[in-house]
Amino acid sequence: MVPTTSETSVVGVTSPSQTNALGVLSRNYTMDFSYTEVPLPDDAVFKISPSQIDNFFSSPVVWYKEQVLGQKVFEGSSATHLGTIIHAVAEAYAKSESTSRDEIEEYLLTVSNPDVDKNLIRDLYPMMAEALINEYVSTNPPTEVEYQTLAHVKDGVYVGGTVDNRTGTTIVDYKNVSTKPKTDSIPFGYKIQMLAYAYADRERGIDTDRIRLVYTVRPTKTLPVRVFVVNHMIQESDWVLIEQTLNLIAESVLAVRNDPSITHLVFKSMNLKQQ
Repeated sequence: MVPTTSETSVVGVTSPSQTNALGVLSRNYTMDFSYTEVPLPDDAVFKISPSQIDNFFSSPVVWYKEQVLGQKVFEGSSATHLGTIIHAVAEAYAKSESTSRDEIEEYLLTVSNPDVDKNLIRDLYPMMAEALINEYVSTNPPTEVEYQTLAHVKDGVYVGGTVDNRTGTTIVDYKNVSTKPKTDSIPFGYKIQMLAYAYADRERGIDTDRIRLVYTVRPTKTLPVRVFVVNHMIQESDWVLIEQTLNLIAESVLAVRNDPSITHLVFKSMNLKQQ
């Protein structure tokens, strides 16, 4: 996508409006591509990651190995690293900071997975980041970006993570996808993730009444990058769903901590059965 004169080029160029609170361009900002773990209180025995809740149901043994045992099963893909860059650009824009192609290139050089297509990422991120900024972020200024949230669930089990964007009372999450998504509802995996953030925020006294998914769709041979926004007003049934889901995960983790012999039953794999 080529920006029109009314659009902002957001990769490697800073617009006149991108200034800090003093009205001077920040020279010391470093783009953030890292994931920072949420600090846990002393009584914590486990933290539920909102982005991994769907895997608890769809791939329980993988979830157990990654989340409980700390084994690195998934090393990232072209899509996840592309998403990391787009998020970093959106964060910089929201904070009125400049972006740097050099810093993005330095990040790509740290990616060691040979299955990641770095050239594809280099081709896609400028146009996808610009589309997200021009078609959504610039007209929906966030209240807070890339902030951490954490709340207690039960018996030392917490839920928490980093939220892409909170705009007023709306939790916003960015996703990059390869094909046009359904826009009549938010898929369960994304919905439960954002409801977990909303739950944590509500427990901290931050009102949340809506979740919003912002898709950035890769270009095709005939179509440019497109951006789709899907909203969902949080109902009482949603609060019940997320509370029950978090308690189910917490009780599952606590159960295998207390009795490891049932691990294979809880996480559905005979490979986990103790000999």
